[in-house]
Amino acid sequence: MCLSKDTRFVMGQRAIWPWTPEYFNCMYGRPTPKLGHLLPDYHREFEYCMMQYEAAQQDKAEQKDIAG
Repeated sequence: MCLSKDTRFVMGQRAIWPWTPEYFNCMYGRPTPKLGHLLPDYHREFEYCMMQYEAAQQDKAEQKDIAG
């Protein structure tokens, strides 16, 4: 299902929404929420970006601990 409202995602923050039509629904009268798929190269790029993000978050936390 797709998001029914314009949405901005912020990495590192979490929201849990119920899987209901109020929040998720098929767009534009489509019979399925699936709009396409990512090619394997894009999966690898996403995984690399997430690893970099997690490393940056760990570095940030370590710097905060050092600063006290």
